[in-house]
Amino acid sequence: MTALEGICAGGPAMERSDLERMFSETMSSFPANYAFLSGERSEFERVFLTGLRMGRGFGHLLETVYCFWRFVCHHLRIDPACGSNVPKVPLALWEEDLARVHAWYGHAIRVNANYLFPDGCPDPEVDRMLEELRRDVAELRVLVTEMNGGLPS
Repeated sequence: MTALEGICAGGPAMERSDLERMFSETMSSFPANYAFLSGERSEFERVFLTGLRMGRGFGHLLETVYCFWRFVCHHLRIDPACGSNVPKVPLALWEEDLARVHAWYGHAIRVNANYLFPDGCPDPEVDRMLEELRRDVAELRVLVTEMNGGLPS
């Protein structure tokens, strides 16, 4: 069992500094040719590291990691250097799905930030993300109320 599996299973905890070191090592190997994802990467790093340093829930931190790497893997699938053995039809479908994946990730990182920092975050960029989520939720509530003929849902 790895140390990370031990944490997830409720076993002996690693030091947060060990997790931060592992995280930094992993992110330092991020492919240079994926610089076009630097904004998403920066958001992810800010949310994860701030949550880790503040001792936030490990489950939400893992969910944040999962969302980011799922997003990156979608880009890996359509990268010509990675998909040379993949038939053209799935590649075309994955490329068509790219806008939806970006929208999903933008929402997912903000929702995870909200779980980690329900009362706001000391990092101003993460706090800005939380404000965007709250604004989106307020707009959805207005739309749902209008769809219900003015009745609150």
